Amino acid sequence: MIDIYISTILSFKLIFININIELKQQLLNSAEKSVEKAGMMTTSEKVYEPFWKVAKLLLACKGESKMVKNETVIKLINDKKITLLLRNSNVFSYNQATNEIGFQSRAIQYYLQQELLRYSTQSFLEKVFSTNRN
Repeated sequence: MIDIYISTILSFKLIFININIELKQQLLNSAEKSVEKAGMMTTSEKVYEPFWKVAKLLLACKGESKMVKNETVIKLINDKKITLLLRNSNVFSYNQATNEIGFQSRAIQYYLQQELLRYSTQSFLEKVFSTNRN
């Protein structure tokens, strides 16, 4: 009887883990589409560099909030038009009451964290292997 109970619990746990993985992947896919649609992942786009400056700034924020003052972003980018473009994208959100900019969703925040980690790892490996060849 106990074996059936444990087996049932393990089966439900595996089903839950699979559903959780699928849901996480769907959220990341949605976030990726949002970022790509906004033209933030194409190096030839004029918003590419300012986008990553703002994203890195927000990701470096401590605590749950992950919000920065609009003035900070304007100073960082040094271009009000691009700041407005970023603010109105479907990647960032703007809170008019507090005059702060943050990520549109936690899924986008997590996706960008993963992209930065992937890029950092790739850059590191390229440096290591290029150094070993010389």
